Amino acid sequence: METVLQRLKVGSPAILTGPKRFEYDKLGKSDIRLLNLLPGDWNDEICCIIFTANAHDHPPDYEAVSYTWGDPFGPRKHIRIVGTSTRSGRLSTSFLMRVSEGSFDALRRLRPSRGVVARTLWMDAVCVNQTDIAERNAQVQKMKSIFSDAQRVLVYVGEAANDSAVLIESVRDSTLARTTQTPAIVTGSNDEPTRIGDSMLHGPFVDNPMRRSLEAFLLRRWF
Repeated sequence: METVLQRLKVGSPAILTGPKRFEYDKLGKSDIRLLNLLPGDWNDEICCIIFTANAHDHPPDYEAVSYTWGDPFGPRKHIRIVGTSTRSGRLSTSFLMRVSEGSFDALRRLRPSRGVVARTLWMDAVCVNQTDIAERNAQVQKMKSIFSDAQRVLVYVGEAANDSAVLIESVRDSTLARTTQTPAIVTGSNDEPTRIGDSMLHGPFVDNPMRRSLEAFLLRRWF
């Protein structure tokens, strides 16, 4: 992120100042933080609004995100907090927040497109002050209710790799086939059409691309 060029007064030398870092407000005993993920295009900066809600007092509908942070020693990326609403009041100052690569990738994938309303999420990397041990421990105790009270849970296991897109589509077809009583068909390595269940669970492993894709998928860090 580019630094802001500021001048103290006319004729003074230019001073480079780094972007402001976000500072969390204290949470009450029943409070949780939620974020509004603002719409944007794929390569746009990720922008969020953070606000505090009382978990026992009709909090707004939200989606809870289940994901992995990624490499704890890996690179960090920035998202921008463009507004906050806390017990101390509402702030519109823009802040930067450093997040893990896994958190960044999940937010980018879940972000609504331009022209769509913001998405309200609970995501631990953003909604919990990870440097405050007391808060972190208290919020961990609430995670069961945070996820059970969510409108739905979004699971982000990472970007497509090892034919995972084909695998997921096959699972969807298989699910549809069970509800419609119509067998889902895929083409195996020998170009012979087979049922989804047969393709994924039977036959020699080395000759079964769908099964190899399934194993690679289940070896992902999320599982």
